[in-house]
Amino acid sequence: MTNKMMETKALELTGESVISVHPEQLSSDLDGETILLQMSSGLYYGLNEMGAVIWEMIQTPHQFKEIQDKLLETYEVTPEVCQQEVTRLLRELHEAGLVEVTAPKAL
Repeated sequence: MTNKMMETKALELTGESVISVHPEQLSSDLDGETILLQMSSGLYYGLNEMGAVIWEMIQTPHQFKEIQDKLLETYEVTPEVCQQEVTRLLRELHEAGLVEVTAPKAL
């Protein structure tokens, strides 16, 4: 089997994609670090400061572009790097079953 056949399709995110926490997770702030528990797998995850800002935002559903805009206002980061890092984190959290991503509704 080739690597291409073994790869799964990557989560596609657009500015309008809606991100929210998955209902089967628990989270807590411990000494300034956000700790996540995916309940069905029992795996723990830790988030840095920027990840914690994202996690706090998505306690209520937010569009990808809203998350990115907030981070661009808060941190000194280029739009390109911000998009890459937010996309990477959200894909990891999605694969771990910690967030849900909803495609924008067609008009």
